[in-house]
Amino acid sequence: MKKAPLLLPFILLMLIFHACKKDEDLAPQTSFQISYDGIPYVFTEGVIWEYGTEVYRPKHFSHAYLIPNQNVFNRGSNYTIPTDDPPLTLAFFLSTPDSDTFKPGTYEFVEEFTDWGSPESYEAYLSRIQGKYMISDVVVGFDENGDNVIDGEEKHGITSGHVLVTEEFLEFDLTLTNGSIVTGKANPQFEKSSPPA
Repeated sequence: MKKAPLLLPFILLMLIFHACKKDEDLAPQTSFQISYDGIPYVFTEGVIWEYGTEVYRPKHFSHAYLIPNQNVFNRGSNYTIPTDDPPLTLAFFLSTPDSDTFKPGTYEFVEEFTDWGSPESYEAYLSRIQGKYMISDVVVGFDENGDNVIDGEEKHGITSGHVLVTEEFLEFDLTLTNGSIVTGKANPQFEKSSPPA
């Protein structure tokens, strides 16, 4: 009988710990990791541009993901890394087929279409992407020389990869044109805005 009063504080402590752990599990993710060749970098921000139905992919609904901010979108200019930010940037489009909304799914890499002078090639491209959840227009920047600037030589496309999108997370595994591997898992609820006109 004397053991019961001794166990009561222990039981209360365990209940409090369990309640706090549940609150932590329900808290929104405020940071996420992206690894470049196995080295993890922590991010806290990302931006989604909502494009909607695209002109040159008329049966796909597209979003652009920009990590850590919209300044990484400009392929033609250098990107100066803000103080305390990782030396890594990521920009890509996810396109949902046959839809007027963005949907969860596994988005696979599809090579860029470049042969704009050939209507036949364009029709073949549209046929090839029909019904596909696709990732495209990928640019990964990495400050290889440590000068806090990502220039054109330090920006790479991908040769293969996929992005898994669920209601809870966005997970990717990408192989770059320089042979590097980029992996990560993030909360997909980034700041949303319209792309610049």
